[in-house]
Amino acid sequence: SELVAIDGNGLRNTVSDYDTPEQNFVSCVSAFSHQKGLVLGVKVMNNKQESEINVVRELLEVLGLKEVVFTLDALHCQKKTLEAIVETGNDYLVKVKGNQPTLLKKIEEKVKFGEAVKRYEDKERTRDRYTIREVEVFELSEDFDESWKGARSVIGVKRSGMRGDKSFKSQSYYLTSLFPKARIIPGAIRKHWGIENRLHWVKDVILEEDVSPQKAGAAPINLALLKSWVLTLLRLHGFEGIKEGISRLSNNLDYLLSFCF
Repeated sequence: SELVAIDGNGLRNTVSDYDTPEQNFVSCVSAFSHQKGLVLGVKVMNNKQESEINVVRELLEVLGLKEVVFTLDALHCQKKTLEAIVETGNDYLVKVKGNQPTLLKKIEEKVKFGEAVKRYEDKERTRDRYTIREVEVFELSEDFDESWKGARSVIGVKRSGMRGDKSFKSQSYYLTSLFPKARIIPGAIRKHWGIENRLHWVKDVILEEDVSPQKAGAAPINLALLKSWVLTLLRLHGFEGIKEGISRLSNNLDYLLSFCF
């Protein structure tokens, strides 16, 4: 199944009234394909005028995707959102945190006292970090709230290891419409954050969205949408590295025009 992350990213150059309760900014809410590295859809929202929760539901409707797995952070652990995903013929994997206290408590109890259907473990060593991830997948209890449409499994994820000379440990919880034995679950959890590294970070840093001087009117929004389009166009033409793509296209009009024909 294709994995599609949905997440919002604020445009720093649109922030106003930074130190007051009236703080406002514009966000781009994007649907991002893990496997392809492409932006499949974007909706722009004004933080003071709209809720990201509602904007995500609107984006799900206009995307028209079928048989994909949407991955979402805890903000979007909402019954109406998950119902919309299931009703459009898709699956979901969503993080669960304190904004859904009853559901969180139920999953915590299941992970603590239940018997896992599947267990996965992986270890990763980078230059200054060593991480152990333990994923446990559980079937739903018989008394699970059926108003969470499509739910089939709950998941506990333990992360532990060393960052430099300091140890760390964390516990996370997830709800999904995937069956407990679905092999895609561990990868879907890890790959969700690819939207931060391969989209938000690239736009903020490589395409310099964070330091863009355009601040007024529709200019910052239009440029943000254009940068999403450029990133997607480069990936469609085989450039995983956006810097490399920009370098290849610079002063090469014939190559650039070949993208259009």
